[in-house]
Amino acid sequence: MKFRRDHNCNYEHKTKSDVLVIHDLDIGGASVTNNMADVLEEIRDSGISFDDIPIVYKDSDGFFDGIELQNGSLGSIRFISLRTKDEDEAIRRMKDRGLLLWR
Repeated sequence: MKFRRDHNCNYEHKTKSDVLVIHDLDIGGASVTNNMADVLEEIRDSGISFDDIPIVYKDSDGFFDGIELQNGSLGSIRFISLRTKDEDEAIRRMKDRGLLLWR
């Protein structure tokens, strides 16, 4: 798991069960939710590809939700309400949903 502190966000990320998982550490600074494009760009720039895997993130309230990208573009992010506090359940739901790049 990597700790990042750029774009004034504090977060960790990892790959689990072929899903990119991002945790907002909620220790001050900007929220991951409000800066998702910057966070994803930073993760991609670090060499981690998520073009072919689902993405889930835990917000500052402790809930996991999903993310879909329009045609893989960081400029077009759709948030998917999963509203679970269980990481494994969020991963299962996004994997069941399948990788969708809406057009």
